[in-house]
Parts: sequence; C-alpha cells; structure tokens
Amino acid sequence: MRTGTLLTAFFLSGLPALAGAIDLGSVGPSYPIAEPDFVSAMQARAQQAIDSGRLEAERDKARERMREALEHPEPLPGIVTATATRSWLWDPAIVLTEPVVDGQGNVLYPAGTRANPLDVVSLSEPILFFDARDPDQVAYAERMRAEFDDLFTPILVAGSWVELNLKWKRHVFFDQKGELTTKLGVRAVPALVVQEGRALRVTEFAP
Repeated sequence: MRTGTLLTAFFLSGLPALAGAIDLGSVGPSYPIAEPDFVSAMQARAQQAIDSGRLEAERDKARERMREALEHPEPLPGIVTATATRSWLWDPAIVLTEPVVDGQGNVLYPAGTRANPLDVVSLSEPILFFDARDPDQVAYAERMRAEFDDLFTPILVAGSWVELNLKWKRHVFFDQKGELTTKLGVRAVPALVVQEGRALRVTEFAP
C-alpha cells in the first residue's frame, strides 16, 4: 500500500507538466472561477453607481464646477486697482519675417517690411479693461456706456462677465490668460485704450 501511495503521489505531481501535452479528458464536473475578473468587477461597480444615482450626482457636480469656472474665471494675476494715472502709446507694428503673397504667388509685402495693422483696420471703438468685482469700476463703466452710447468694448480682468452680460444685455468679454493686457502692458485697471494716429493710447487711471 505504501509503495502504491508513493507512486500515485509521484504521478499526480507530474500532471501539471504533462497537462499541456496530454488530454486527460474531464474528471468530474467543472466549475467557473469564483472570483470575478477585474473588468467584470469594474462593470459591476459602475452599474451600482448608476443604479444608486451616485454617478449622475458626480456628473452634476463636475458640470457645476465647469460652469462656475466659466462664469467666474480666476482673476488675472498681477493686475491691481489703479491709484494714479499712467499713459503711453503702444505701437502695434510688426516686421514681417516672411513675405506676404496673394493667391497667385505674387509678393505683396516682402520679408523685412514693417507692417502696421492700423493702416488696414482701425480700432472702431474704445476698449475698457476693468475689474467687475469693484463697484467703483463698474460704476465708471456704466457712465462710459452712457457717454459713448454703449459703443465701447468692455473686457474684464476679474469678476463675472456672465452677470454683466445679463445686466447690460450686451456682450462683455474676459481677457483670457491675460493675453491682451500683457501685450499692451496694462498693470492696473481701469485702463482705457483708444486709437491715436497709427498707435494705441493706453491709459490707466483711478475712477
């Protein structure tokens, strides 16, 4: 008996190595693996989140965060409230690094040409940069609306452009990433921009 037991144990220990080469058939009933795989587990958790309403609640929160960020952008860094008047001319001219050609390949402006956009398109109305969180600056902007018959371009550096859109029933813009204020050198608001000849006059002043 002992010898038979040893032989049986030895034979069974070799089965895993032989399983890939020998079809031993089915020995007794087979059962699926009890532990679900990773994908099935994740699908089950997702379905549970859907059924419980938790997924929709998270979506609502994400949408609300996006709406809040859109309607109330982060204030532009480095822009402060003006306490004194500062004025300068900003020249928009550029030097072409490549020639400008028409549809037939004819050179309209060779490389090296100094081109001023104001020679082609003028600034049709003043631009006012201001902080919509400051009641004094908003009041000044409203006076400017009346003075210029609403023919000006309001651009915020902080505050909600949506609220002013609804209040004024007209377009109010936000200087995304501070591109315009950086280009013009604006460091304090309110700041008014008007065309003066072939340049732009930028003026920071206390309202």
